[in-house]
Amino acid sequence: MQASYAKPVNKPTAADIMKRAPIVVGDRYMWELDRSVRLVKSAIRWEPTLGVFRSQLEVLYGGTWYPVVFYEVFPQGAVRHEYVAGGKRKSVKMDLPPSAVQELADNDLVNNWNAYCQRFVSQLIAPKP
Repeated sequence: MQASYAKPVNKPTAADIMKRAPIVVGDRYMWELDRSVRLVKSAIRWEPTLGVFRSQLEVLYGGTWYPVVFYEVFPQGAVRHEYVAGGKRKSVKMDLPPSAVQELADNDLVNNWNAYCQRFVSQLIAPKP
């Protein structure tokens, strides 16, 4: 069974999504992209005093929220992690200023969440060799 996520007719931009008031849980800020997909951040935006900024796409499958794509921004650099079934991840270091990584992360996760989530869930439900 392939999971299917609704494709919005008038797809909101990352700027549109970030204008919405987030759901705040503890130290996490969340925006719902679909009823089973959310964008989770450690702060609204990166600031030098934060030290580390995180932006993560999560999908709800079988009652559990799974990380799908995750950006970590540090003052000296950034890393993009893409999770695959089994808890493994592919990581790529990024040599960009923190504010540029935050904008890239917002745009990437909001514009590509559907494809990322479908690929991740298809790995979860694929028959094991």
